[in-house]
Amino acid sequence: MAKLPSFRRLYEQDYPPESQELIRQLAVSINAGFEQLYDLLNGKLTIEDNLASKVKTIQVMVNSSGVPTSKVSIKKATTDRISGLIVVRVDNLTNSTTYPTSGVFITFTEATDTILVNHITGLVANNLYQINVELLR
Repeated sequence: MAKLPSFRRLYEQDYPPESQELIRQLAVSINAGFEQLYDLLNGKLTIEDNLASKVKTIQVMVNSSGVPTSKVSIKKATTDRISGLIVVRVDNLTNSTTYPTSGVFITFTEATDTILVNHITGLVANNLYQINVELLR
């Protein structure tokens, strides 16, 4: 998507004298709001700061069935239910030249304030991984 053209700010002097006081009052809120909106739509929109989701990092090792070798939980920022997890990044901390064998997907059980990881596909067994996941609400 192409960048938005710059917006035209409201200036009181652009309006008839009888409207200038109202424009002066409105311009502060309108100009500031539109400036933020234009910045976001021109490339400053981030998942972490602007969307109802959070990126969390976990470290995990799985067995040959994809089950974590120790309990792995993710702390939620709110008690709202999530709609799912998206794996954003996977780093093998044991051997940087060994890669996932397939797509990395996580099955989980959700509690009020945490997510318990039950199973992870695609990881090489007995290797420690650092995984960034996005929690979608």
